[in-house]
Amino acid sequence: MILFHGIGFESNIAFAETKSHALSKETSLTPDLLLYEGVKKDYFITVEKSAQKLYIFDGDQNILKTFKITTGQNDGNKIAQGDKRTPEGIYFATNVLKAQELAPEYGIMAMPMNYPNPIDIEKKHGGKGIWIHATNHSDRLLKPYDTKGCVVTVNGDILEIARYINLETTPIIITKKISYTTPEKLKQEGETLKTIIDDWKSSWEQKDIDLYISHYSKDFKSQGMNINQWKTHKNRLNTQHDTIKVKIDDLRLLHYDGYIVAVFKQEYSSDSLTDIGVKRLYLTKKDSDWKISAEEWTQLPEKSPSKMVEEYIASNHVTVPEKIIPEKIIPKHVISEDKIGIEDLTYSFKPPYEFRFKLINKTETDEKLTGRIAVIAQVHSLKGQLAYSSYPQNLELNNEETLVSFKDGEWYSIKKFKIVTGQIENIDENSSIESMKILVYSNKGELMLTKDISNKAVQK
Repeated sequence: MILFHGIGFESNIAFAETKSHALSKETSLTPDLLLYEGVKKDYFITVEKSAQKLYIFDGDQNILKTFKITTGQNDGNKIAQGDKRTPEGIYFATNVLKAQELAPEYGIMAMPMNYPNPIDIEKKHGGKGIWIHATNHSDRLLKPYDTKGCVVTVNGDILEIARYINLETTPIIITKKISYTTPEKLKQEGETLKTIIDDWKSSWEQKDIDLYISHYSKDFKSQGMNINQWKTHKNRLNTQHDTIKVKIDDLRLLHYDGYIVAVFKQEYSSDSLTDIGVKRLYLTKKDSDWKISAEEWTQLPEKSPSKMVEEYIASNHVTVPEKIIPEKIIPKHVISEDKIGIEDLTYSFKPPYEFRFKLINKTETDEKLTGRIAVIAQVHSLKGQLAYSSYPQNLELNNEETLVSFKDGEWYSIKKFKIVTGQIENIDENSSIESMKILVYSNKGELMLTKDISNKAVQK
């Protein structure tokens, strides 16, 4: 595994290539998670307990990054306080806490989640205090299923993960194993749910109380009210206002285990009141129709995990990879070989086959360079057979000894320089490395730089 080092901590990140999480091109399946994404494409988080991984998805369900995590000691969905299980469902970070506010066991940052959510409460699932947090003990991730129920990663990774999370709006889907469906079915379900949300909004604005309430489940509960109390409450508000306008922005529809969460920014205005906040509707199927079982509203949060990361970087002088912009919307730049370079290269052709170099931005401007890095090692066995090993591991090469997919390389983002350290793994003790090649790609897959290293060269 390759470690990108900052100052004072290291990251145990295991990057994933930017591609659909489909099972294969033949099956054309896609994760059964995101049903609808509005005009503003954004990120969401998925924790897959069976893999002990946390994935950063973009709005097209491409995996941008993968992180090692550890979850609850006991298998299954959380049911009760103290059962040492990690809950499964759709959640949202409600707060962000820095090191000064935390006990040492929580590392440098923690983000509490809204467990139990309304669906958990409906199912009478108990417990509380489920967080995504860091740990000061990096070796803890070597042991899977090692928490009391929280999702835990190392200090370096929590800083990077936090950059992708907005409080109250970024979905965090926790599942035992990601399930899949066809894109056609996902689109159809998304369009059906989008129509339901549009009709709900319209009936609210029209003050049609019967049509409005028809979108709710008979088992609906919110703000301490049942469905009849909710109807009375809403009808009373309708009579107090001549006009009602509801604006929905950044709608996202998420699906998990039989329920839907619609999350969006809601701007409500009447002749006497205006407010803006985050609305979440929880829908379940009742007699084959989707109905609202619960809803939540909260003010737009003032805290920002991303801002807290920047504060930590500034005060602790560490480097954290920038947020990845999905490749299809990355601005186009003309990349030249004069833009990037390698300096201070050291390496060893003896175990543990380590290398280190400085990747330099040579533009002498504020332009940020992003792309992928790979290192290919030519391995010679005692039997005279020639093979290849690589960093990251198991890269697929073409005949020119470049990557079949440049996206398999490690991500980099540099304004000035980045220190890259790593090692070539899985070398048999009866084999030796004859040469290594460093490949540096742009974010569009252009091969910007190659650096050949011969075993005859001076070694460290």
